[in-house]
Amino acid sequence: MNQGNSPVEPKCVATSGALYQCSVSEAQRRESLKLGSGQGSTSSGPSESNIFKSAQWSPDGTCILTSSEDNKVRTFVMPVDLLENDNPHALTPFSITLKAEPVYCTSIYPGFNLQDPSTACFLAATRDHPIHLHDALTPLIRATYPLISPTTEKYVTPHSILWSPCGLRFICGSDALISIFDVSRIGAGPVESHPTIPSKRKKIVGGGVGMKGIISALSLSSPIGNRILAAGTFTRMIGLYDSEGSGDCIAVFSIAQADPEESTSASGAGITSLEWSPCGRYLYVAERKSAEILVYDIRVTGRRVGSLIGRTAASNQRLGTCVVPAGQGHEFWAGSDDGVVRVWRLTGEDLDVSKQLGPSWAWKAHNGMTLG
Repeated sequence: MNQGNSPVEPKCVATSGALYQCSVSEAQRRESLKLGSGQGSTSSGPSESNIFKSAQWSPDGTCILTSSEDNKVRTFVMPVDLLENDNPHALTPFSITLKAEPVYCTSIYPGFNLQDPSTACFLAATRDHPIHLHDALTPLIRATYPLISPTTEKYVTPHSILWSPCGLRFICGSDALISIFDVSRIGAGPVESHPTIPSKRKKIVGGGVGMKGIISALSLSSPIGNRILAAGTFTRMIGLYDSEGSGDCIAVFSIAQADPEESTSASGAGITSLEWSPCGRYLYVAERKSAEILVYDIRVTGRRVGSLIGRTAASNQRLGTCVVPAGQGHEFWAGSDDGVVRVWRLTGEDLDVSKQLGPSWAWKAHNGMTLG
């Protein structure tokens, strides 16, 4: 960790403070008192720690969407004078959406604009329920999209969800299945379903390539040329699919296999995050219980060109990651279970020359896990 080379000194401008640093039942009591209403009611057990499981910025930078252990999705609207005060603003939720079951994944609408409330919405997937399109400013459900197993007639729970850039479709990843929904078809199932395990008939004719396991991460490449969908699983497999997931399967490979130039393979317990470089050439793979971020060159499918080291990630939690364009290259930001955010400054030359790269700079965000 090299904090001395930081290009800026990060400053805390807003915080929820100790509001949620407690059990689920205590967080309910504190939130009800803070908001002065009954919005904080919950049926969750009193002993669980009310941790934030995820945090996402809205595309317009005005709101933060969080998911917590108490089965609630909260929308925090940033104050207009966010950067003007010397002391951090106290954050309280503008809207709270209570779900009946644990929230597995959420995704904010790509056209989100706080000035246009009709665009303020997000998708949420919970166990044993259809996928819901929620209003982000009120606890209302705008639409439902059922994903049902044709054999058991039970709801299938997505573990990853991703909007298409145009906002007309969204993609879900579940157990060995990629499903694509049309947002305008409210109450209807997916318009496309792509099993990632080949059928028996396909195996007989010689097409046996596929990947098993729950699809835990989805990511679309940059808009340069054709968008490729990358799908990762808890079984450490990656699949690449053409035309935003609607096209052919380009390749499937395992990150558990050792690189031909390495004596051992990287350790990990399942993929939790996939990120593309802005040029669409490199794919960054983050796993649970792994201190390395693996880097693959998709021009040579399955070839690991290096890794980003220095992160502490011994937990099963899904730690936050993102790629930010910067100058002639880009930066990779990664959360850790020690509360430190680490940043790697990268160019194509760095990845072609070096096998392992340490962080360029880092800063202490807080004392808990950095999940988003």
